[in-house]
Amino acid sequence: MPARAETRDQQIGPADLLRFYKNIQAGIHLAESNETIISDDTAQDIRRVLAAILGLDWPNLHTPSDTGRVAIAEHERALQDALRLFDDPELTAELAPWIGWLAAWTLAFRAVQNSRPPSFVNGNAIRGYLLLPNVDCKSPSILKDFEDQYSGSFSSMAELVDQLSMKTRMDELVAQFASSHGLQGLVRVDLAAVRRLVLQTWDTAVVDGAFYAYLRPLVRAE
Repeated sequence: MPARAETRDQQIGPADLLRFYKNIQAGIHLAESNETIISDDTAQDIRRVLAAILGLDWPNLHTPSDTGRVAIAEHERALQDALRLFDDPELTAELAPWIGWLAAWTLAFRAVQNSRPPSFVNGNAIRGYLLLPNVDCKSPSILKDFEDQYSGSFSSMAELVDQLSMKTRMDELVAQFASSHGLQGLVRVDLAAVRRLVLQTWDTAVVDGAFYAYLRPLVRAE
């Protein structure tokens, strides 16, 4: 837990911060175990601690007016404020997981308010995206950019390459071609070339042992 929070915050004392820290860690662990979004209570605790660190006053999540486009804008604005912490390497290591899960909660909240079913996004997937060197955390379109580029999570780099390149299907087609032309054992997929192609097409991040992929945006020639 960042020691700096205790000196910046004027309303939440050290004992409160410790309680919030334990609640947040437990809430994130529960979300990871159940493969679901963090609860509103966990999101609120994250917001309270981040607001204290930043010296800001964010609206409470649990209010009767916490619906509709106004609420979406408020939550996204709070997230934008939180992303400023990525400029502080000392705080990023501690708070990046929290901000990732808060961003995932914000995505789900926006989907519900727009009458769309929320899809589960692991907070670590957003955390990995935010830490990519070519991603501007201050961009107002950061959530949309993530949704456009996120391509999934994988247990290993080999699985990532296999899934994204459809290598299994390529192996089947090559085997069929070799069999029909009497070339069994003589034709194979160039694995090194496939891996290079995947890494040229997707950015990747490793967070807590999981591999995440993000489709690189097209760069249009001038």
